[in-house]
Amino acid sequence: MGACRDTLVPPAGPPGPDPAHGEAGYTVARYQCTARRADLQCVETEGGAGAAGQPRRIILGSGRVKLTSFNVVYDSVAQTLSADITVQNLRTHPIGTADGTNVAFIKAFFHEGPRVTAYKAPGDTGTVTVANADGTCNCSAANQPYFNYPEILQPNQISAVKNWRWHIPPTVNTFAFVLYVFTRYPGEVDIAATPPDTVPSSLYDASKVVKGDTSDSGWFLRDVVLMGFRPGTSAEDRLAAVNWTNGTVVGGMRIGSGGIYFVRVPDDGTGAPLRLALSRLARLPQVAPAGSTWSLPG
Repeated sequence: MGACRDTLVPPAGPPGPDPAHGEAGYTVARYQCTARRADLQCVETEGGAGAAGQPRRIILGSGRVKLTSFNVVYDSVAQTLSADITVQNLRTHPIGTADGTNVAFIKAFFHEGPRVTAYKAPGDTGTVTVANADGTCNCSAANQPYFNYPEILQPNQISAVKNWRWHIPPTVNTFAFVLYVFTRYPGEVDIAATPPDTVPSSLYDASKVVKGDTSDSGWFLRDVVLMGFRPGTSAEDRLAAVNWTNGTVVGGMRIGSGGIYFVRVPDDGTGAPLRLALSRLARLPQVAPAGSTWSLPG
């Protein structure tokens, strides 16, 4: 997914509060989906209404967005499953725009899969692929297919219909995938191409210093990740990376034409959110090697 800040609801728990809008602010939705010929069922897996584990044609998005599928058809000649899918904005502010006027993006991307979960007979093989993706993004991993809804959706507005298709060989019985929605909303802060050349005083907070643990023998701050980007990284990919940590840029250090961003991540007192952020960043090709920060002198 928060937008990854309306970008990605993380599997490990809900995103932190969005001060600008008073609601969860960094991703939009997570869906676990399974499909058969002539059927598409998705279970909203993080919050939202409805009984846990109950499949439905209407895909609920944790009170933030809703994807609705209809006209689900399997073409046995072309070996494709198709579905018409809309996005509805359930938030209290527009999505699909950074300034309220210009269109940005609303990307429903495949965080996991599609992967085969059952074949028709023992020994069968074959893979399921997205047949008509609008492109790929480095949103939570490399080269993830997505479907884009290039619209500004006001609160409660429903998008135009988009047809999704998957290629399914005849040997496949069912397959599954996980979707996230990555979009923009007004007031969301862009991640500049060069980091701020500032070190906030909060990075000297001794109460946040960990003097070695099972994952790192050095001294580091348990709520700050150091992050750099590879040359040529787009503004969208920078935003996806920072949002995927559920973090906020709080400072940085310029080095040549680039540098290191100081990204504050949630702190539960254990350092677990920091380790989760580092593991997520390791999957993103646009991120130069990320790490935990040290206790700064002073």
